[in-house]
Amino acid sequence: YYDLEVDNRIRFKDLDHLDSVKQNRFKIIDWLVNYVPAKISLLPETIYLAINFLDRYLSTAKNRSKYYYDKELRLMALCALTLAKKVSDDDTDIVLPTPKEWLSLLSDLKLDNIKEMELDDKKLMSGELHLMKVLNFELTNYPTAYHFFARFSHVGELFDNPYQSSKIKSTVEYDLIHYILELSQLNLELICNYLPSQIMAAVIYVCRLILGKKPFWTHDLAYYTNYHISEITDCINDLTDTIDMYKGSWRTLKKELKRYRLIF
Repeated sequence: YYDLEVDNRIRFKDLDHLDSVKQNRFKIIDWLVNYVPAKISLLPETIYLAINFLDRYLSTAKNRSKYYYDKELRLMALCALTLAKKVSDDDTDIVLPTPKEWLSLLSDLKLDNIKEMELDDKKLMSGELHLMKVLNFELTNYPTAYHFFARFSHVGELFDNPYQSSKIKSTVEYDLIHYILELSQLNLELICNYLPSQIMAAVIYVCRLILGKKPFWTHDLAYYTNYHISEITDCINDLTDTIDMYKGSWRTLKKELKRYRLIF
């Protein structure tokens, strides 16, 4: 994964001038991590892969003018999710919603200058094909931060048996890692400036910090993540800034953690 993430990292040109892009992307990612899992049973890796597909799609200049202000942006967000499900989740017991049910779910996604849209099976399949073409049909060689979730959280001594994370019972540590990792995905600058493994390492550091597990970065973490603390310090700082940005302050985060029963 380390070589793949370096070769295939997501890049946006002129990121500082893409405020409208970041605003709409924020709303889409918030929808993916908060609204969708509450109504559809999906594996965590499906959500992160969908985010990867969407970011790679939006990073291409030819799609910016056409989709950033158009109702088709919601279609691409939906296609990224359905395509990610087909790639990452082989659980045949999970049935995706019908187009009518998707429209109901999409009503939770509020984007600027986007009116109501129509959706049927043909349009959904056409959207998926268009997305795959833009991605050059490369759907599996782009690691996300979640690819490093099990290894890093296990070495970080945050919970046992993380390699079966889809089957384990929810714990304080497990929920905390997911919560901080979800927050990291809201910040496009963070995604563009750091590798997925660096973001996951920073998440582990922040979680150990919140949990009071000293030292916050151990020799084992440095060895198994391939990162000395100095190599992720900037990412840690930007991650805490992201928390401040979207949760107001560490005090606000504390209240949020209490709401999620993650206060200690």
